[in-house]
Amino acid sequence: MKLDTIVLIIVALGAGLYFGALLVGAIVASSVGIGIPFLILLMVGLWVLVRVINERRANAEDDYYENNVEK
Repeated sequence: MKLDTIVLIIVALGAGLYFGALLVGAIVASSVGIGIPFLILLMVGLWVLVRVINERRANAEDDYYENNVEK
């Protein structure tokens, strides 16, 4: 496994844990009524993170240039 793949997995796991902690905090705060807007922003941020990771993993052009262009 390449180093950039390992780093991507570590970052994804760290971001997942971070968003999970924020989600728990938003749920606790939503009982007071202030957590609902934050919960919506949290879901949008999580969606963007998943899209970015999926685009990077599925981009064949980036992989081609990474493997074939001399540095």
